[in-house]
Amino acid sequence: MINKLIIDESNIELNDKSKVPYSYTFAQANTHVVRYGIDNNDEICAYAFEGCTELSYIAFPPEIKNIKRGAFKNCTSLERVPLSANIKYIGKEVFDGCTSLREIDFEHNDPPTAYCTFPSQTILYVPNGQKYVEVAYEQMTLDGTVQYFTKNAYSNKYERVYDVTFATEDGTYFRNKWDKLGDDAHVVEEKNRYPVTDIEFTPSANIKVGETFNLSYTLSPENVTNTQLYWYSTFSGFTVDTDTGVEGMVKVKATTDSSRVGSTGKIIAYAESGVSFSSSFTLTRSDSSTPDEPSTPVDTTVYVEEIKIDSVKIGDKIVISGNIDSVTVPVGNPIDFDWTVLPATATNNSVSLTSESENIVVTAENTIEAITVPGNYDIKITANDGSRVSKTVTLKVVAE
Repeated sequence: MINKLIIDESNIELNDKSKVPYSYTFAQANTHVVRYGIDNNDEICAYAFEGCTELSYIAFPPEIKNIKRGAFKNCTSLERVPLSANIKYIGKEVFDGCTSLREIDFEHNDPPTAYCTFPSQTILYVPNGQKYVEVAYEQMTLDGTVQYFTKNAYSNKYERVYDVTFATEDGTYFRNKWDKLGDDAHVVEEKNRYPVTDIEFTPSANIKVGETFNLSYTLSPENVTNTQLYWYSTFSGFTVDTDTGVEGMVKVKATTDSSRVGSTGKIIAYAESGVSFSSSFTLTRSDSSTPDEPSTPVDTTVYVEEIKIDSVKIGDKIVISGNIDSVTVPVGNPIDFDWTVLPATATNNSVSLTSESENIVVTAENTIEAITVPGNYDIKITANDGSRVSKTVTLKVVAE
């Protein structure tokens, strides 16, 4: 199910798994959607965004495989749609009424299954070198014209080859394999793509009340085709200004509300390729030596930010994600296996222990029973708070 919808103008975040985007979930909502997350699902449901007339751009998570019927019907402001190579199915009416849609970018080397009609003004862009495919053809004369046919391997019937082009050196025929994508033919163009593979900026910082932090970032590789990033904050006291006029920099602005001092939040950047990076920011006082005097009346609201686990430690202050990846224990002895999670203020600090080995027994209390067979056993420690933080440590069980 989709569990997160981020709206660009106001940074509103929908993170309620009870609000599943079944048919018509966001229909008629005049929002500018830039990114959303999914949980245990691989599709955009039927008519989910129909009539969202302010929807101008949408970035698909890499998990999406299917776009169901009418998903973006009558999204009249939608201008460009990038489709990852994982999308295998596009249903009917998906782009009907998308009068502003000028460009659809396919990362596919081969066309997905599509039953929709693309708007007549839309250009389909495909990876460079993937427009044509060599054809084993037979030449026939019908109605006084020479036409070219190829035999369908499944039906054993002849099908006409459209958009045939000569390769001048050897006379081999090629055809545009994208020509019949969907219900009708379209203009198909090739272009090189160099997607973002990595985003880097400071992993953490403090911002004083009412001040602005200049956040510089770098993208890899250097020849990235589309450098546009989509930003949002998990804490409403921080806003991100991308209109800085400086390439590779955004401004993070802090609230003037001093009652929220000590609150933390993540600033997250998404690239169209699905790559993301986040940084943890903390709101501090404007004068660290003198407490701020809040204006009256005093805001007594308590703001609670969910804090996710960012690392798991084994033993006494030993980070297993660093140097310690294994623990040696004697065969048949009780397993004294302890851990801590960071930060200590995590809202949900519980973890689960799992192992694929038949010789490992994890109790309901998250302890491991004595192991009677020598060998190396991998134990995976996973945070239960949804952060997906995990670490695998190897238990080396040796004979005494």
